[in-house]
Amino acid sequence: MTAFEIVNSVGSSLGAVAAVGTAAFAGWGIHRTSSDSREKAQPFMTAEFALAENSDETVQLIVKNSGSTPARNVAVIFDPPIPSGDPDSAAWRLRERYDSPISVIAPGQNFASNWWMNDYTLKNPSTRNIHELPNEVNVTISYSGIDGTQLSDEFALNAWLILLEGQPVSSDSALGNLRTIAKASQKNAAETANLAESVEALRFDERYRRSTD
Repeated sequence: MTAFEIVNSVGSSLGAVAAVGTAAFAGWGIHRTSSDSREKAQPFMTAEFALAENSDETVQLIVKNSGSTPARNVAVIFDPPIPSGDPDSAAWRLRERYDSPISVIAPGQNFASNWWMNDYTLKNPSTRNIHELPNEVNVTISYSGIDGTQLSDEFALNAWLILLEGQPVSSDSALGNLRTIAKASQKNAAETANLAESVEALRFDERYRRSTD
């Protein structure tokens, strides 16, 4: 075999190897792209605390599907567990909603549940919750995605951190109007109480004057 034939033979072999390698790499790339697309298409369930609309005193638990496909058989577990509550209370509503798995939650769909409302008769601001639910809670969400893939995420939530958030309020907003009405009501109540005390004092003076005549 001449030197030219040897070089030509080796070159052909290297070309074949390169072709196989290129095909294998292309196949791996297609598989990876497909896997990445499927992973991005999975549902993504989240849980968070957020201030209720038009309120800086009420915190809601928001459970939401932030993914692009439906989440199925969605189980929501609380630690510590939700206590038993009176019918129609916040705790009762939470248990009614999450005691059993939810069959499907569509992309973008969310469930909002009242969790916290300040009770100003209690001195400790971090525990004065009218709804008698814990300040801190771990929420674990387990669900099925595409092709029955089992997914699960855990969220450590703290309502007090949300209540500490400052919230600028415009005087002509809905919340600003409510605050104006509340302050006016408090002022009217105080003025009414003062007027009632003045009337009672006048009546007492009148009864005393008559008794001494």
